[in-house]
Amino acid sequence: MPVEGALRYTYKVSLEKGQSVISRNLLSLIVFGAVVAGAFSYVQAAPPTPAETSCDPVYYDTLESRAWLEAQREITQNQNLISKPDSVLRYSCFDKLADDFASATGSMFSGGADVSVAQDTADSFVQTNFSDVHNKALGGRSSNVNSALDGSCDAMQKVWEQSQCMNFADNPDTDAFFTIQEYVDNAASDKRFEASCPEVSGWSDESDALLPENTAWEEDLVTSFLPEFVTDDDCDASLQVATGVTVVPSGGDAPYEAKVCVKSGCVYAPSGQCHAPCEPGTEWDGSACSAPS
Repeated sequence: MPVEGALRYTYKVSLEKGQSVISRNLLSLIVFGAVVAGAFSYVQAAPPTPAETSCDPVYYDTLESRAWLEAQREITQNQNLISKPDSVLRYSCFDKLADDFASATGSMFSGGADVSVAQDTADSFVQTNFSDVHNKALGGRSSNVNSALDGSCDAMQKVWEQSQCMNFADNPDTDAFFTIQEYVDNAASDKRFEASCPEVSGWSDESDALLPENTAWEEDLVTSFLPEFVTDDDCDASLQVATGVTVVPSGGDAPYEAKVCVKSGCVYAPSGQCHAPCEPGTEWDGSACSAPS
């Protein structure tokens, strides 16, 4: 008997017997019908279709391109800023010491002590294996340090002093911590000091892979403060960033919101301006540093 017919039959019998409540048979059939209906509904529900892959190969390619750019920038800067070592014979007093040896021991030998062969051998060794650019020290950077093989005994002192004073900025065309974009814009210039190695290719290709038109997703907006550090503008043009701190001066002046001047070396004033630090004995009066009244 169908479920609907069984329900009507049971309910009719219950009324004939004068029952005012639903019988046990009726209740059992109701529960059974609900379970069967739910089972059919569950069986008929189609499972969701899974994605073909959880990996976006294009996104991975952009990560790979970015890693290449950053690694190549570090390699290029290291090769430029870390000078290749010179021969220690250039820094020692080999020629002079050899001459002194010949002078001191010449009387010990009937033919004297000829050290020219040793000196010529040292010169040939350095020229063959350490052919410094333009015969200069510090990997070709130093221009006024004579080689110790030429009789100069202060080469080490000069090289030490010059290497300290270079401060990673001896040659402005190559010595700097450049941005990736600067390498891309000047891809033809390898930015290695008189490098004899082949120029590295790939800057433009790897950079193009990161352009918005070559990526299918929406890039996150990034707020960069780099322009604040490279601009030549005065402090009054500096970007101000609120700290969320309210300062209450002890002298009774009005409270003000503390901010930070992003440009290096600039100070925020309660008047809402960024200015250069005042000299000792002066204070900011709202427009300039002056002696306190």
